[in-house]
Amino acid sequence: MRSILLALAVLAGLALCLTRALPTPLAAPAASLAAPAATGFDFVPASLTVAPGGAAVVNLRLRDAVDLAAYEVQLAFDPAIIAVDRVDRLVGTGNPPPAGRTWFSLPLSADPNVTFTPLAPGVIAFGAYSYGDAAAALDGDVLLARLTVHAVGTGTSALHLNTVLVSNPDAQGSQPPSTDGSVTISGGQCVTGTVHLQSRSDDSGATISSGPLTTVTASDGRFALCGLGPGTYTVTASHPSFLAQSASNVTLSGGVSQVSLPGITLLGGDIYKDQANKINILDLITIASVYGSLAATRPAADINGDGQIGLTDLIMVGANYNRTAQVWGAAGLAKRAAAEDERQTLAQKRAASVTLAQPPTVKAGEVFAVQARVSGAVGLAGADVSLRFDPARLESLGPADTGDVWPTDGVFVAANRVDEAAGEAHFAATALDSRAASQGTMLTLRFRARREGPPDVRLGQAHLVDEEGTPLLVNVASK
Repeated sequence: MRSILLALAVLAGLALCLTRALPTPLAAPAASLAAPAATGFDFVPASLTVAPGGAAVVNLRLRDAVDLAAYEVQLAFDPAIIAVDRVDRLVGTGNPPPAGRTWFSLPLSADPNVTFTPLAPGVIAFGAYSYGDAAAALDGDVLLARLTVHAVGTGTSALHLNTVLVSNPDAQGSQPPSTDGSVTISGGQCVTGTVHLQSRSDDSGATISSGPLTTVTASDGRFALCGLGPGTYTVTASHPSFLAQSASNVTLSGGVSQVSLPGITLLGGDIYKDQANKINILDLITIASVYGSLAATRPAADINGDGQIGLTDLIMVGANYNRTAQVWGAAGLAKRAAAEDERQTLAQKRAASVTLAQPPTVKAGEVFAVQARVSGAVGLAGADVSLRFDPARLESLGPADTGDVWPTDGVFVAANRVDEAAGEAHFAATALDSRAASQGTMLTLRFRARREGPPDVRLGQAHLVDEEGTPLLVNVASK
């Protein structure tokens, strides 16, 4: 927010220079925030009740403002109960709009549908700033924004301002107090449950739908799909990176207010959405095309949600290869959690060894092979390995050959390239719908020696994971 104030200072200074005969020096931002230039923030209405599946609007107000020229807030709410659809700027609007200052919304965007910045599940940021005549800054009670929300569950969600900041035209900031608002969702019938996203620690963002009604899961995977009347429904859980699961014949009778579905886990890897609803070669090709990139390159390919498209994401596609959309499972999350704990314990106890096999010395012009071998890799499903060499001493003869550790008819190589100038080879592969062998050769590289002496090929990195993306401990050695 302080960076916003600095930008506001520049804008304010420019505006003052344009509206006065002589340039006016910019006022430096205060070293510490001044006393609040307003009584405080609140919501109008302070509380409202919405029917399940319904929508409503609530206004954010700043009371007793003095010389208001900009503001920014972070709003927190319960994403299992409500969702914010949009935030419309009210400050600086009207027919005609207030004269003397021009107002803009934050975030700045050419897309009219981008009206706030999501920071985390249930946390958004928005605001507005202005420039122009300093005397035209706003005083009194000011309606700042209109929030449109809709119900995704039942219960009461607070509307809480985590942080607030207001500024006058000279970029002097203050943090007035704020009073929470609330939105209550009540009435109707609901379907509830928990949806886990494979390989993710945060289970938010899965869409739960039945006909036109939708909701999203909270960070712990819980959801409540409300607004249903008596009848029989099909409920579907979906996510852009995962195979969907559907529960049919979900029946709500007149005397039932809630039906709970068993906890499920959506399988990761269905990133190329097509009519097949299946993890197939299109998903493998898609993830290989962006392997090693940031998530923004292809968000759905970041299956585990860590911000980068890497080995765990590749493993999810490989481990679930050929699987199709699932019927809503009956396995409880408690059993799955116990299995995860057991797997994590095993992963910590076992340690794989990775070694490089290469000749101790070679002659100029000699062609030879270097093998990256693994042993003790129980549950191995994928690997990301890089080798380094001196291009002044060795000439690479092309990408690596896959070794015998991989299933002969079930391996997919996502990265296999040699950067001759940098002296680095990079190889990444996953077994398809199966495990690799616990020991054997992962890859073979061939070189031609440019001069006599030790080849001195070194291991840059060796990341090994099991079929759930759990890292295996690795001991590295060369010989």
